[in-house]
Amino acid sequence: MKTIRLGVFETNSSSAHVMTYTPKEKWEKFVAGDPNLIWVRYNPIETHTPYDKTDNILDVKEYAKCLCEKDPDTIGKLPVDFVATFIRFWVNSGNSGINPIEELLYQLRDGDQVNTYQDMKDLTDDFTSTGDYDWEKSEVREVTEGDKTFVKACAAWFDG
Repeated sequence: MKTIRLGVFETNSSSAHVMTYTPKEKWEKFVAGDPNLIWVRYNPIETHTPYDKTDNILDVKEYAKCLCEKDPDTIGKLPVDFVATFIRFWVNSGNSGINPIEELLYQLRDGDQVNTYQDMKDLTDDFTSTGDYDWEKSEVREVTEGDKTFVKACAAWFDG
């Protein structure tokens, strides 16, 4: 390791750590490529769940409705069905647009960072990326709570 400045600890600020805690049935639909399910980096819909039990896999129409309600002056001017269709289109093709779509694109690209299952799999080397600490490890595992089974998926990758 090369020291540039003595006594300064630097981190890789390009890292990303994303986890979801979702019912197994929903996970299986997501993995199968259900076009109505997307993985959102930060779930804007659920606000009162522990960070390690947040379901970041959302129905695209519910997500579109949330974005419209959160931003009535730009995204909210668009019909919810259009926003949902645009999200599906953008997630699968990565194209861009201009106002109020530009604000929607910001949410998809930089704000909430939505991805398909295949994108998440590719970013994390099939959910096998590991680091020195638990929060640096990618994994997919089933968790049973009572009579329900959930999938807990943690994705960690480094962009730089």
